[in-house]
Amino acid sequence: MMHYRLANDSDMDAIIDFIDMIFSMVRVPHDFEALLPKVYGRERRLAGIHMLAEDDAGRLCGCLGMLTYPLRVAGQTLRVGYLGSMAVHPRARGQGVMGELLRRQIGRAQELGLDLLALGGQRQRYGFSGFETGGASYVYSIRQANVRHALADVKVLTLRDAVEADAPRLFALYDAQPVAGARSEADFLTILRSYGHRAITIEQDGKPAGYLCVSPDGQAVSELAAASPDVILPAIKGWVLAQDVRMLRVTAAPHDTVLNRLLAPVCESDAITPCCMLRVLRPERVLPAYLRLKSGLSPLESGQLVLGWEGLGAYRVTVDGEQIDAEACAQAPDIALGGLAMHRLLFAQNRFAAPETESRLARSWFPLPVHIPEPDSF
Repeated sequence: MMHYRLANDSDMDAIIDFIDMIFSMVRVPHDFEALLPKVYGRERRLAGIHMLAEDDAGRLCGCLGMLTYPLRVAGQTLRVGYLGSMAVHPRARGQGVMGELLRRQIGRAQELGLDLLALGGQRQRYGFSGFETGGASYVYSIRQANVRHALADVKVLTLRDAVEADAPRLFALYDAQPVAGARSEADFLTILRSYGHRAITIEQDGKPAGYLCVSPDGQAVSELAAASPDVILPAIKGWVLAQDVRMLRVTAAPHDTVLNRLLAPVCESDAITPCCMLRVLRPERVLPAYLRLKSGLSPLESGQLVLGWEGLGAYRVTVDGEQIDAEACAQAPDIALGGLAMHRLLFAQNRFAAPETESRLARSWFPLPVHIPEPDSF
């Protein structure tokens, strides 16, 4: 028989040993204390965010963590839970351990009043627990030839590894974005360096003017923020040339219009991919936040739409110029869908993946531009 409980501080070493072992069995060797210090570092040690499964002998058989944080979206603060460190021992596989761990963490998220859950993983596996792929990451592939020709007249800026003295300025650039709030100044550089990434300071006139979050192999930028647009392309060019990167992949959030407009004419190719898997717990909070964010990108048609969400009820969504609201209601829905289908309607960037609808408002409002930066994942 399997027993489930929330971890306590005394479990931390066992949790780290367990996930190191399980992830090392299926991928390259893992050292989570070094890879993810925001959760497992000696100064953090967030044991209590993990749900554990143990057999009758007290042996650890499964683990699932839920990292919670506030996320400001267009002026509204959402409470997000990101699920990670999903691990089941081989001897316990096929017994429904992960499904039960998910069920318990989802229940805990509801008790905590979280608004939105996210995770990364195989689509159908987590679809059984109400998660669906969604949101968007714009990914630009930039080759050396693109830099040589399109950026021939661009002068490069100094790029260097960020130091603690840079943190206040770099954090301020992050915190000024329309979607932010998941990090504090104190842990800002630590979070950027998750999973071996490098935090790179863009220097202009001897002062920090932006930053790059760069993959361990130097070939991908998962986050870029700058004090002004004129430092972005010099930083991209400088990194490609200094590191001799044959092709650099730069990820931009859909709401970052400046970065997207600068990279689109320069890149060799671009793609829009889902950012993660999502499950909405409180539509009355998530929908207005991301509709406000989208309204800053393109005008939304005014009107009212009642969404019938299987398992959650009906929600009346109203857009009246800058006034955007959502609330639970007892009205007959204009659109009634199951949970996964509703998530696809709201968040699928590929409209062929979303349910067909004749609603003019739905076509104007959705998909919503959800994007959770890679450093904020688990």
